[in-house]
Amino acid sequence: MLGDLRPDTYQAILESLPAGVCITARDRKILVWSSGAEELTGHLRQEMLGRPYPENLIAECGSDGSFLLLKNGGRIPVSSRTVFWRDDSGSVAGDIHYFERRQPTAVRDGAARKLSPAVAVDLTTGLPNRQATESRLDTYFSNYQRHSIPFGILMVVLDGVDRLLRTDGRNAVETALQVTGQTLVARLGAHDFVGHWSGERFLAVVGGCTEPALKSVAQQIKRLVELQDIPWWGDRLTVTVSIGTAMAGPGVTTETLVERAEAERLQPA
Repeated sequence: MLGDLRPDTYQAILESLPAGVCITARDRKILVWSSGAEELTGHLRQEMLGRPYPENLIAECGSDGSFLLLKNGGRIPVSSRTVFWRDDSGSVAGDIHYFERRQPTAVRDGAARKLSPAVAVDLTTGLPNRQATESRLDTYFSNYQRHSIPFGILMVVLDGVDRLLRTDGRNAVETALQVTGQTLVARLGAHDFVGHWSGERFLAVVGGCTEPALKSVAQQIKRLVELQDIPWWGDRLTVTVSIGTAMAGPGVTTETLVERAEAERLQPA
């Protein structure tokens, strides 16, 4: 019977869950921060116990679901639930927050596996580099031509890089690129791809989509990047992105597809 279990057994069960569990008191201070919560967020238990529950830990992004804020400032998609717990007198004593990662991440290494590690990965972002990204884009385009499998691309550009470079330096820019790249990967699905294109640019490919769906993904990414909260030497960095979209279609090449996405990105809002 569950009532016969010892407290340390309950603790062992909690620590074995493949998800994050955070238990708070009535005053919202954290009483329990599980190993799963440590693994998912990057925040260690000793950093969180006794602190107020972060109200921005989980953000709701409409139909796209919930996203968990990581220690490095990025966000990943999660399934989450909050319920209250009662003390021995039957009174509500606080909340139990449960969150687990959901949704497969974007395909990042399909092209990289075909190339040597030295040329496949961008060292700043950890994503496939320009050569690997072009190779993957060619694969999507070939599938479109042969099997009429639709796809679209997103040209995602980090805004204000020159300003960030002047105020916080090169390392801040690289950190912002790394976290933004991780956020892109977390949002995209198993049939999608994202790589580093050049400088502050990422190119993402969304497979099997319609134009409205592609534009919806672009808006969701913009919102998620705005929700990033990147710790930086006692301060916080926030960034935004501008995004252009383009769909594969008759008479379109990979080159013109990229040109169309870039042209749309530069159009006035």
